Amino acid sequence: MDPLNIEFERLLAKSGWTQSECARQLELTPAVITRYLNGETRPSLTTLKLFKLMLGDISPLPNAAGKGKGSDLRPIEEWERDLLSEMRSLHPDVRATLLSGFKKVLNVVPKQVVGRAKRKR
Repeated sequence: MDPLNIEFERLLAKSGWTQSECARQLELTPAVITRYLNGETRPSLTTLKLFKLMLGDISPLPNAAGKGKGSDLRPIEEWERDLLSEMRSLHPDVRATLLSGFKKVLNVVPKQVVGRAKRKR
């Protein structure tokens, strides 16, 4: 199984959530969670980072490629560690609200960047 799927499974076990609760918290469908756990689809790094933020988990993420030098784990960057620390200190409801906002921003940013790159050509 892909390292990202294994990491997702580890985070789900750590959370203590059911698959349905995990889907609700991450704003995904239960079917997507099932596909991640069965290894049919691999979770995005964004999804894993959001999940890790929700749990206050500061362990490094697996390398997305899964090959080559340093493929086992990518060290967490200093700014990510600082953000996780700040997020852990927040009330869970406030943290959930912020994470929902982060997810919305992350869904918009790539589209804007791609749009600008196409216009420059």
